[in-house]
Amino acid sequence: MAVLTRNRLAERLVEETGVSHREARELVDLFFDTVADTLQAGEEVLLSGFGRFRLLDKAARPGQNPRTGAPARVDARRIVSFRASTGLRARTRLRPPAPASGAEGAARANPEQPGASASGNAPE
Repeated sequence: MAVLTRNRLAERLVEETGVSHREARELVDLFFDTVADTLQAGEEVLLSGFGRFRLLDKAARPGQNPRTGAPARVDARRIVSFRASTGLRARTRLRPPAPASGAEGAARANPEQPGASASGNAPE
């Protein structure tokens, strides 16, 4: 599985806009620096059609050491949260599998249908 990196983003900018590689890299860096600076200032970042980034403060809480099972305290912390927009979720949603063909496939696809069972055999 390929990974999208800053360099690949810059290469795409070069291909699509014709700017130099140095300028494309500066634009990509500027974008990410602006997002980070905005979050650091306590503001949300809303990219319409893509999603929303925001900071969340997590309270300290009791926890457990996964290796030993001993009780441990999880310190308070601040995290970056991302929520994908409806449009992005729609673009990345898995397509449902195609229905199986034939009567046996129909029975498996809808076991609640009268006369059908999960095994594909008729009820006794």
